[in-house]
Amino acid sequence: MAHRSLNNNKMSILMLNYEFPPLGGGAGNASYYMLREFSKYHDLNIDLITSSADKYRVEQFAENISIHFLDIHKNNTALHYQSNKNLITYTMKVYFYAKKLRKQKSYDLCHAFFGIPCGAIALLLGVPYIVSLRGSDVPGHNERFALADVLFF
Repeated sequence: MAHRSLNNNKMSILMLNYEFPPLGGGAGNASYYMLREFSKYHDLNIDLITSSADKYRVEQFAENISIHFLDIHKNNTALHYQSNKNLITYTMKVYFYAKKLRKQKSYDLCHAFFGIPCGAIALLLGVPYIVSLRGSDVPGHNERFALADVLFF
């Protein structure tokens, strides 16, 4: 079990998902509904780092949940598809942004959606983590991730 941080006995969770409505599809919706349920648990503090199609911003989803939208210079015509360029941009921005957040907050757990790139980022952050595989990111399933599967899994 993850250790509890000393901030009022609340568990602090960092979530990584490059999809969040209106971007993406099923995993974005899964994050939305998970956060909606987690907002009922006042002993949780959650930061989700996700993508934005246009600008950086931080929004309060609930009293205990913040969503950090990082601009990945996404082409607005393809909101439900992440190009390799989008994934690389997200990876670089999120890794450095998450490291900065870790200096400000102590996370008990990182929940990463998708093995590539979020699972790899979680591995590098040095926080206990879980990875939710969502379909085509299952190792060996998608030729697009063949090299990444070998490197990270």
